[in-house]
Amino acid sequence: MKAAWLSLLLCWARPAAAAAPAWARQDAGRYGPQGLERRSSLSPGQGQFAARRFNQRHNGMSPLGVLAGPRAGARPPRPGQAAAAFLAESGAALGLDPSSLVLEAETSGPGHKHALFRQTYRGLPVEFSRVKVHMDDNGAVTGVDSNYTAVGAISLTPSVAQAQAEAAAAQDAGAGRAESATLVILPDLYGSGPARLAWKVSVRAQQALWRYYVDAQTGRIAFRYNDLRMACAGVSGTVTGPVYAVDPSATPNSAYQPFEHERVFVADGQHWA
Repeated sequence: MKAAWLSLLLCWARPAAAAAPAWARQDAGRYGPQGLERRSSLSPGQGQFAARRFNQRHNGMSPLGVLAGPRAGARPPRPGQAAAAFLAESGAALGLDPSSLVLEAETSGPGHKHALFRQTYRGLPVEFSRVKVHMDDNGAVTGVDSNYTAVGAISLTPSVAQAQAEAAAAQDAGAGRAESATLVILPDLYGSGPARLAWKVSVRAQQALWRYYVDAQTGRIAFRYNDLRMACAGVSGTVTGPVYAVDPSATPNSAYQPFEHERVFVADGQHWA
């Protein structure tokens, strides 16, 4: 298997005096300090154990066939298909229900394949809950990432009307109008509390694109974050770091390469982008 191991050291500079914007500090007090970062739903070694058992049962390849390379057939299975076969067999070991997962994206590169699934509950998306499966060209599973949410019985009938949720979000954001709200399942982002039915509302405001989650039973704002993507005129650069061809033990000589599709925040203490 050929995989890229990326160093944790990203070579980019940031001002030492940068401070979080006021809305971020305020929201940390309202909703918790972690923002959108959710801890893994897997215990240490749980994903590796499930992958190892699966690979042993199928002699180091996908039961659907080799995904790429000289041994692949004329129509090899897609990464999403191979990953779904793994999840169907290993759902119990991973503590998830494979039937609640919907393929969201799949990617392929030389020696590595990936499939990303999002969780649903009775047809509604479960926010911030995804499972990602990593495989080699043979379809052997090399890793699993998951923040799957165990969702109990939830009524999907809201007590709060859609228009009420939109008005609450617009009022909180100080904006005139909210975009159309949709029902979702919102997990407890910071603890082990139950998931709940929520209205997801987008509100455009000055220098912000707020995503609001309004409790569909109480009408209270459960969570929000700023999802605005910003472009800075005159700012450019490349994020680079040492990349190992296989891993640090097998190929100890790394080479600096650019990291594509990185999100970089630039700040001078007053302005953020």
